[in-house]
Amino acid sequence: MGLKKKLFYLLAVFLLVEVFCAGVIGLASTPEEEESERVIVTSFYPVYLLARNLTDGISGITVRNLTENHSGCIHDYQLTTEDMRLLEQADLFLINGGGMESFLEAAAKRLPDLEIVTVSGGIELLENDSLHVHAEESDHDHSEEANAHVWTDPSRYLMQIENMTDALCEYDPANAEGYRANAEEYADSVRRLEEELDALRERAQGVPVVLFHDAFVYLADAIGMEIVSTVDLDADTSLAPGDLSDMIEETAAHGGQMYWQEAGAENPAGEMLAEETGAKGYELNPLTTGSAQGPLSAYLDGMRQNIEVIKEALADAGK
Repeated sequence: MGLKKKLFYLLAVFLLVEVFCAGVIGLASTPEEEESERVIVTSFYPVYLLARNLTDGISGITVRNLTENHSGCIHDYQLTTEDMRLLEQADLFLINGGGMESFLEAAAKRLPDLEIVTVSGGIELLENDSLHVHAEESDHDHSEEANAHVWTDPSRYLMQIENMTDALCEYDPANAEGYRANAEEYADSVRRLEEELDALRERAQGVPVVLFHDAFVYLADAIGMEIVSTVDLDADTSLAPGDLSDMIEETAAHGGQMYWQEAGAENPAGEMLAEETGAKGYELNPLTTGSAQGPLSAYLDGMRQNIEVIKEALADAGK
């Protein structure tokens, strides 16, 4: 091989090595880029879904849900070591509020610098007079705390959208225009749901209903129904005989023809109520759980389905 060919060969090898090293350096910089990603953590599914809608298409933001493996409401949730690690990474923590995240007291003490925003701030909450039955309790108790399930009322949900939008804009003013554009588009769809519910008010006004989930209180109240009784049962529990008897008597006295329960939930108390009074059960979605990678329209889809079920229930009741 001639000298020129050798020099050309060595130069080519040198260039290849340089390109390779540049690639390695580029790969090595990836963690730094990932570290620049801002992490927004949400307390549970309804807040997570709202945050995903408002941050959609905005770069540099990662939304993580704290209780992603928990099914349903989080009244009795216990923080895990993994949860605390996630909160330590959070730049902003969005919660529903209204007493829903009672488990956060210890976390707030351990992470005093964690910025926590309550998206139900300033929203009028309904009183919670439902009967709660917990697996670890032998006795029953009537809770007088506020009902935090405000998202099932589109009017209140619109206020949550506004609250979260303001928090995101303050947290990340550089992307405020994007957050507000997302919020307005999403709010427009929620307003259409609000109009659909308002159209049912005349038919639903004063119609008695028994509710087997606290989330349905806001939905029934939004259309003026008469809530005879609200029972919030945890899994694998049953209603005390005396309370079940009272509920049946109240339903019969009010001429109740229907009860609402969570779709797919076992409900022996509802079956007994139907047997004793003839009330018919209807399955609704409390919108407390869903896929982390599910569609952004999950709330809208679930509420539309609920509205269709309510229309059917009212028609069956002669309304």
